[in-house]
Amino acid sequence: MNEFVYRQQKTKRAKSIIFCPLCRSERKIQYRSQLTPKNYMQIFTISLAIGYALFPLMQFKVIYLFFFVWMAFEASVKVLFRKQVPCPDCGFDATWYRRDVKIAREKVKQHFATQAAKKNSKN
Repeated sequence: MNEFVYRQQKTKRAKSIIFCPLCRSERKIQYRSQLTPKNYMQIFTISLAIGYALFPLMQFKVIYLFFFVWMAFEASVKVLFRKQVPCPDCGFDATWYRRDVKIAREKVKQHFATQAAKKNSKN
């Protein structure tokens, strides 16, 4: 019972490998929760391109576009990371567990209920 479960999980470019604390299955995480240096280069390049296109309209106020692009990147990275955190096998979500244990338990119960409903509908 204390052994980890190795289930086949297809993930391209896995950044890290973790284990689910509830079902002990191995999980591969593709996205990180923070921006990487590559992301900052992308932010800078996109800000330059948008700033170059909007310079005739905004003049030197285009410098502030960098912060809006940065904010959009930060939000998208957080959303992608949060989307992959819940375990596909048991439904455990570490972010909800950190915020509220009761809600995390309900989400796990919901996951098992939907899995049971899917099995019943197939039969």
